This record gives sequence, structure tokens and C-alpha cells, in this order.
Amino acid sequence: MGATIKRPASGSRSLVCVRDADVPVARLLAEFVTRTLFVNFCSLVFTAGALADVSRGLSGAKASDPKPLVGEWLAAGSGCKGTESQPGNVRILPNAPTGASDLLASARRIPIVFELDGYRLRPLEQSAKGATPNLLHYARECALRVSLNPPSGMRIGSVTARASTELSKDKSSELVVNAVLKVGSLEIAQEQRLYDGSNVFRNRKETLELISGRRPDQVMPTLQCGESKIIGLDLTFLTKKQSKEALAEARVVDGGRVTIDVGLEECGL
Repeated sequence: MGATIKRPASGSRSLVCVRDADVPVARLLAEFVTRTLFVNFCSLVFTAGALADVSRGLSGAKASDPKPLVGEWLAAGSGCKGTESQPGNVRILPNAPTGASDLLASARRIPIVFELDGYRLRPLEQSAKGATPNLLHYARECALRVSLNPPSGMRIGSVTARASTELSKDKSSELVVNAVLKVGSLEIAQEQRLYDGSNVFRNRKETLELISGRRPDQVMPTLQCGESKIIGLDLTFLTKKQSKEALAEARVVDGGRVTIDVGLEECGL
């Protein structure tokens, strides 16, 4: 059973996924990678409404309220869940600069390290309605969002991301690894790896490095001085297996750590 993405009705902020038994697997894989939508095969896993809530939190703050360099964050998807106040199975390590003096000491870099506890490719659990999960074609997604607030006289000049993965598969499975880096709603970098039945390996280490400018349509925008932005990283593991016994495994290693590195620059540059 496949899935087709439907555009939301006017005024709706949510994506809609409907069943479609006639969509071939190749097309599903292509749509999943090229559109980089995080749809967990007929259930909503991440909505624009969640991002809007964070955005409203930024814009609703009083002008006199001091903003931390690293503001609110959230994680959502079939493979992760957490927020600033309720970490869930995701947390953010407290190693980022917290003020202007710390920022100067760190060469104007803000490393944001997420720890994804248990994010890995595995079949979905039994649904609340008792529907049998698809054990042959499934995905795990994790969308990370964090707000960045440059201090006075500075702006966000660069954003990169890095994650180390461990992959295993046999000839009876297909595997897709996809990552998209965003500044606001703009995609600035993407890494995607597709492995078909001819690729066979076990515990293979792969590093995802997302750097803007590798594609002409994915470049870092010039932001305004002091402009706050929501930085996003979308991760996806997807498989299609010929049998339940086929091997298809993927996980984030190094303690599940995913790093988003933000570089600041003076506005006059």
C-alpha cells in the first residue's frame, strides 16, 4: 500500500496523506526524496502549525525581553518527539554559547547538538485502531527546528549540519537516507543516498554533511541584521523490503548526536 500527498484545503496548515494502492514503489521513493515531505504513510507526523507556534513565540516576545542566542526548539516525526519543555526522546546538549561574551570566545560559531535517543529505521507499532502495520514498506522521520537570535550588530551568515549514520541491508531490500537543511522555509542543502538490491553491506558508516551552495538552487540567503530565524533539519530513513526477513537497518551513531553549526557575521560585511 502506498501514499499520495494531497495539497491542503485553503486556510489549512496541515499536509494530508491518503492511501493509494496503485502508486508504484519507484514513484513513491522519488516523491519521498524529491519533495522531502515527512509523511508517515497515511498519518500526519509534522505540520506547519508546529512551526507557526514557534514563530509566534518569537514574534510575540516583548521588544525589551532579552533573547537567548539559541531559543526554543522542537522535534517531531514518527522517529522522534520533543520540545524545550518536554524533551521526550530528543534533547539538546547545553554546549552552545549563551551570550555575547561566550560568542566571541567561540569565534562567532554556535554549535547546536541534538541527541536523538533511539532514532532508527524500524516498522511502525500496532495502531490504536488495530490496523496491521506495513512490515515491508515503511519509514522513520525526524524534523528538528530551533530558533536562532543573533545579538545586536550581527546576522546569521552560514548554517551547516552533520550526522553520522550506520546502515545495513541485503539484496532483498531498498534503502533511502535523506536529509534537508533549512533556514526558515528555504532549503539550503540536501543529502540523499539511495541503495537498491545491488548494494549489500552490514554496519556501514556514512556521514551526512549538509553545506549550502552545492546546488545552484540551494544557497544561503543574505539575512537582515539581528534577524531571528528558525533553522530546520529533516532526516528520513525509508525502506522497501521483499519480505519481512529482509535486512534493512539505519540509525544515527555517536550517541545519536546531530550537529547544526551556525556562523554569525558582522552586519557590515
